[in-house]
Amino acid sequence: MTLGPNEFRVIFADSLNLTDPAAELHTDFNLSKSGANLSLLDPGNNVVQDYSPYPVMQSDVSYGVGQQVTETKLVASGATARYLAPTIGTLGLTWTQAAFNDASWGQGPTGLGFANTVPGFAVTNYKANIAINNLAQAQSVIDTPSNQTFAKSETAPVINYLNSGGAGEFTGDRTYPGLVINVDSDLFVTKATGIVHIPTAGAWTFGVNSDDGFSLNVGGQTSSYDGLRGASDTFKTFTFATAGIIR
Repeated sequence: MTLGPNEFRVIFADSLNLTDPAAELHTDFNLSKSGANLSLLDPGNNVVQDYSPYPVMQSDVSYGVGQQVTETKLVASGATARYLAPTIGTLGLTWTQAAFNDASWGQGPTGLGFANTVPGFAVTNYKANIAINNLAQAQSVIDTPSNQTFAKSETAPVINYLNSGGAGEFTGDRTYPGLVINVDSDLFVTKATGIVHIPTAGAWTFGVNSDDGFSLNVGGQTSSYDGLRGASDTFKTFTFATAGIIR
């Protein structure tokens, strides 16, 4: 078969030897998981691309030809943008004109988007391959894939996780994504994000029970423990000027 520019086909190297171009393509050989030599030849048996050897295979890790990519960023990450979610269509396309005045619109950092919310918290658990002794090291695990053994996510109705040892303040303990309750595991970081509804303005106390450090941010107000400790409670009172949704 012939592939044109920007076309591709997935070929499975599993010895099934299936060559119908209208179906899945399978080679008549396997690739060694421990690494070996692999070459792509043209019709004249000239080497087009050669891996000698390709590295040891790992689950969910791919290898390929490197590419040089030049990016031109029209809007930098985190740049302030203005936005409006109109309820009627009276603006038409006037907002696309260079002289359009958007001063009355809301503003915030990019990226911006629209999404439906679901009950609960978005949780990702990062298993680390480095030591974690403080919040800076914990953040580096979240930000740096090479510092992670795996990352598992779920939508959780509550944040009430237990790995091993005594339970926390509430019943109904949940197992951390990717871990098992009462099978002791160390070196992991859990990130949970959600939306909080503050019913009335004023002072509200938030508590965190954690074994080692944590950082809690509610509407720009923070509570944290930067270091290692046994299971302990930390309470802090935040004051909100208005009621409503807090992120």
